[in-house]
Amino acid sequence: MNEELDYETDEEYDARIRARLQEIDEEYSTTQVMPRDESLSDELIEQFMELSRTEDMLDYWYPAINPKVVGMDDVKRAVLLSIASHDDRYGDRGRIHILMYGDPGTAKTLITDWLVFHQGAVGASMRSSRVGLTADARGDEITLGALPKANNNIICLDELDKFDQKSLQGLLEALEEGKIHIDVGKTHSILDARVRCIACANDTSKFASELMDRFDFKFKVLKPDHDFKRKIMQNRVMNWFRPKDDYDGLNLRNYLKWIHDFEPDICDDARVAMAKLMEMYLVLTESDGSIREEESLIRIAVTLAKLHHRDVLPEDMIRAIRLKHPLLNNGKMELLEKVIKEE
Repeated sequence: MNEELDYETDEEYDARIRARLQEIDEEYSTTQVMPRDESLSDELIEQFMELSRTEDMLDYWYPAINPKVVGMDDVKRAVLLSIASHDDRYGDRGRIHILMYGDPGTAKTLITDWLVFHQGAVGASMRSSRVGLTADARGDEITLGALPKANNNIICLDELDKFDQKSLQGLLEALEEGKIHIDVGKTHSILDARVRCIACANDTSKFASELMDRFDFKFKVLKPDHDFKRKIMQNRVMNWFRPKDDYDGLNLRNYLKWIHDFEPDICDDARVAMAKLMEMYLVLTESDGSIREEESLIRIAVTLAKLHHRDVLPEDMIRAIRLKHPLLNNGKMELLEKVIKEE
């Protein structure tokens, strides 16, 4: 006697996979930017408000990025801007991304590991993920990679140059669009991956120029010279097994929680002044960077305002230029500052 076997058609399989991908997307689309501590007290909020009015928030908070790491001030400032940066709006990317590359053993991983353990970031490397950054499907099993899992969060990528091209292509999509394409069988789906990326690599030669272009800050990190190594080791000896202020990151985490939902406004006068600054900057530097490269200055300026819990000022654009181009000579910076004074 022959029994009829209940085979699943291709259409039924695709419908089931689409349904599963929809479930996964809904599950991770609600991921928060960082683990939520208890609600902030009115007293703490008042302290933060006073702090934001009286202190420079970038200079005040950047030393809290892994206090164990000596130096790397420019990197820490950029990291703070990245984890504080705004969401995307109206087709404009608000998220700031960072790439640290160069010699191994230069504290790059100390910074990203601290973000994972003390700021709730998602960490990934080829050693920790067989799936890579996007997704993997085998039969009925769909396994998400780090990018969709880190939706609305910080993602720290170690040894980015070790990831395969599929992962790097997915990262390119996530950095710019906040989404990745998933192909499972005949099923094509798009999953949210709105990440703020802080990546480390030893070698950038395999990265396409399009990928490099998506990073707002790129830092070549070299091994310390002999004198600086002595300074680092002196600090390590003097602080070994001693409590380090704010090492747990709680104060910074609470401050970022306070500013998380704040949306800086850009009034018309500020926009006009910033447009003049951008025009003067392009003339003075004769920049040959891409449009995407130049618009990162706007992202940085808006994030500076968000970090201070206020609306955007033309001065934020000036500071964004200083942060992104620290070697720009003082004469050119003085001409840029003159644009604001004339407004």
